Amino acid sequence: MAKDKLTPKQKAFCDEYLICGNASEAARKAGYSEKTAGYIASENLTKPVIMEYIAKRQKQIEDARIADVAEVMRFLTSVMRGEVKDQFDLDAPLSERTNAAKEILKRNIDNRRMDIELTKLEAAYKDNTAEEVHDNFMDALNATACEVWTDDE
Repeated sequence: MAKDKLTPKQKAFCDEYLICGNASEAARKAGYSEKTAGYIASENLTKPVIMEYIAKRQKQIEDARIADVAEVMRFLTSVMRGEVKDQFDLDAPLSERTNAAKEILKRNIDNRRMDIELTKLEAAYKDNTAEEVHDNFMDALNATACEVWTDDE
């Protein structure tokens, strides 16, 4: 057998080791005897071919767990479109949708166009929030002040 090839038991050891993180337990589950499992486990973890296989499998597992660019873009797009709800089943607020749009624009267009689009988005956001926040408080205050303080006195 070639030195750079894993035996079926070694491969099973590696896979079990990735699951449990305990070398002796992995050796037992891979089929090594109870008596020699600790020794074999220790020995296996010194073999470069086994450590390379474990490292390769860990990278594959990590790559599968970590979002790629396309997945991030799909998520940001669904937030921007209001398709994602929060933990209380409420729609994403306008500010979050705007932030998602900004993140999408940062990834999709050159800086000059991005600045123009971001400025448009910020202006639209300010216009929307200004209408929501405006409660005529200053108008009422000014009217009351005019009634109380007049220049005639």
